[in-house]
Amino acid sequence: MAGIYRPPNAKADLDHRLAENIEHACSLNMETILLGDMNLDYLQKEFNSHRLAKGLKDSKFTQLVLAVTRPISNTCLDHIWSNKPDRIVNIKCPDICISDHLPVLAVRLYNHYSPDNTKNHKYITYRNLKSFK
Repeated sequence: MAGIYRPPNAKADLDHRLAENIEHACSLNMETILLGDMNLDYLQKEFNSHRLAKGLKDSKFTQLVLAVTRPISNTCLDHIWSNKPDRIVNIKCPDICISDHLPVLAVRLYNHYSPDNTKNHKYITYRNLKSFK
């Protein structure tokens, strides 16, 4: 999981380096989630032709935030990208103004997997910490 802030005046060089880092993370063949203020309006038609958006889509990432995240400009600048989008559900953008951007919330599904069920714990032991020194 990576938090990203991409400045609005980002040059092609920064986008290229960011795309390289993302490609490197993908080469590890692990689930990757990128979230943050990308300063790219997902609601604009030109979004799909942007070099960073193209690179993310080529790396099989999906943008999951579809709502306006900055009401002042009526734009979607805050994104959540995932290469396993089926594991992320319940994406919300509540109308709580703590800054000029709205918060973006998501729930990631968790499935516990244990190849050997005999190693699972069966009991939980609690200690009383009142007299702990």
